[in-house]
Amino acid sequence: MAGLFRGLIQDSVNSALRDLKQEIRSTGEEMNSLRQEVASLKKLAQEHNAAGRRFESMVDSIEERADARTTQIMDHVNTTNSRMDRKIELLVDCLGKSPQKSKKKTKKPES
Repeated sequence: MAGLFRGLIQDSVNSALRDLKQEIRSTGEEMNSLRQEVASLKKLAQEHNAAGRRFESMVDSIEERADARTTQIMDHVNTTNSRMDRKIELLVDCLGKSPQKSKKKTKKPES
């Protein structure tokens, strides 16, 4: 009878050990799968970070070019404004000399 119990206990222990070994194998496979997924995510994060840095670099470059172009345009506008101011001053000077007066002077001697 003791041998029977010993046999049942041994079978139960062996079955538990097989179950435990199978669970360990399954857990190991799951760990490997998770490690691969983590490695894949790390690689994706690195690619994302590199793309982010490239994007930031492109934005910086565009901002620099936009600033330079804005400066060029403002310089051109200021130059054009100065030229227009001088032309307006010349026009005002010419109008201030009153070409009509000179016509009147020429008319007076005729009368």
